[in-house]
Amino acid sequence: MAPSNCHFGTAGAHLLDFEWSGYRHAFYDALFWHIIYPFPPVVIRNADIAYRHTLTNTIPEMSDDAVYEAELTYMCAHHAFSFVRWWLPAILEQDNETAPGVTSRQMLLYKLDRFAALTMQTGYLEGMGACAKSLADVFRSRFPEMEAWSYALIAMK
Repeated sequence: MAPSNCHFGTAGAHLLDFEWSGYRHAFYDALFWHIIYPFPPVVIRNADIAYRHTLTNTIPEMSDDAVYEAELTYMCAHHAFSFVRWWLPAILEQDNETAPGVTSRQMLLYKLDRFAALTMQTGYLEGMGACAKSLADVFRSRFPEMEAWSYALIAMK
């Protein structure tokens, strides 16, 4: 659950946002810790282990490293470039707080960086990863004052 989609009160967290609910690819949930929200590497690794273990109960192919990495990379590509299409060109003119403490520009840059790194790690869709990196580099040069959104930045607040 994204913190921005929850209300935190004395009774705990309550999910408020169902805008993306529906039947989706099995890896849609894994996007959360890979490309939607900046978690520390140990959390990403542990979430992957648990998720993959659960998936292999119903999708035995997920026990194959190559299949798992390919599917994850494909879903991250879809997610990152969907946001490029969704937010550009509007965020070039005006940045907005997308979630508490993070702007649309910061979030898009994070998604592009994470996808580019994932393609290098997995060896899948490397051309798209290079495109994402180039786009992120142009974005950084256009908005040099923008602080990158990262786990380290969140942990400091």
